[in-house]
Amino acid sequence: MMMVVTMMEVGLHLDLKLSKLPGACQPSPREKLAKSMKLAHNVAMPPRVFATALLMVSLFFAGLTLLAETKSAGPVDINHAAVAEIEKVPGMTAVWAARIVRFRPYRAKSDLVEKGIVPAEVYARIRDGIVARKNE
Repeated sequence: MMMVVTMMEVGLHLDLKLSKLPGACQPSPREKLAKSMKLAHNVAMPPRVFATALLMVSLFFAGLTLLAETKSAGPVDINHAAVAEIEKVPGMTAVWAARIVRFRPYRAKSDLVEKGIVPAEVYARIRDGIVARKNE
């Protein structure tokens, strides 16, 4: 709900800014005629409103896509996951992910700090997104 309200605010802000620009987004003669004759229901949507609505819809779907990409199914198994999967853990970098893969296996996720694979600061950022499962 908050995303929809924010997108509406962005759209209204853009509409206001565009309407204040000199020579930009001025009403077409047809729009002026429709306003003067009170026939707005027979006139197509003004380009400025259409562009704002299109922008809001595209921002909404971009936000949904980003949300779907950032959500994971759960913690990543550092004993079995590929480097690309480990990189998706929030706070992880490609270098740390490669080190984690190179020095496998681990008994527990705390082995990352105990064996000196990652510093304590990095471990504090990633510990909620990882797990060390035994070989199955």
